[in-house]
Amino acid sequence: MVRLGYAVALGASFLCAVIVAVGAASSARHLIGATLTPDRAPTVSHVFWLVSVNLPACAWPLFLPRLVDAHRDGIARRVADSLVVTFFLLNTAQVGAALGAYGAPLLPYLPQVPLEWGGLALGAGGWFCQRRRLIGRKELLATLTVLAVFVIAAALLETFAVPHG
Repeated sequence: MVRLGYAVALGASFLCAVIVAVGAASSARHLIGATLTPDRAPTVSHVFWLVSVNLPACAWPLFLPRLVDAHRDGIARRVADSLVVTFFLLNTAQVGAALGAYGAPLLPYLPQVPLEWGGLALGAGGWFCQRRRLIGRKELLATLTVLAVFVIAAALLETFAVPHG
C-alpha cells in the first residue's frame, strides 16, 4: 500500500505540474506568491513547527479506524476512503502546482518532498491496510515511529538543506 501511495503521489504531482505549466503558470505563481529567494536563517524552532504541523497531517489516517469504527461500517469506510484520498491528493497536487508554476528553480527548495510523501504514503497506506481489520498496537506504534522519522527528517531538510539568506 505504501508503494502504491508513493506512486500515486508522484503521478498526481506530475499531472498537476504539467497542467499548471501548460495552462496556468503565471496565475499559479501569482496565487502561490513564492519569491524563490532565501529569506530566513535556519532555526531549530522551525523544525519543531514543521513537525508539529506535518506529523498530524501524515498520521491522522492511522487513527481513523479506531475513531469511527470504519473497519465494521461500510458507509463510514467509504466516507473515510474519500477523506483520505482527497487529503492525500490535495497535498501532493500542491507540490505539482508549485513545480508547474516555477519549474526547475524551485527544486533547491524541495529536498524534503520525498520524505514528506513517504509520511503521507505511510499514513494513507496504514488506513487502507486497516479498512477491514485493525492492526495491532505494536504494528501501529512501529508504523507511527517510521512515519515520525520521515517527518522529522523532512523537517530537518526543509529547514537546513534549502538556500538561506
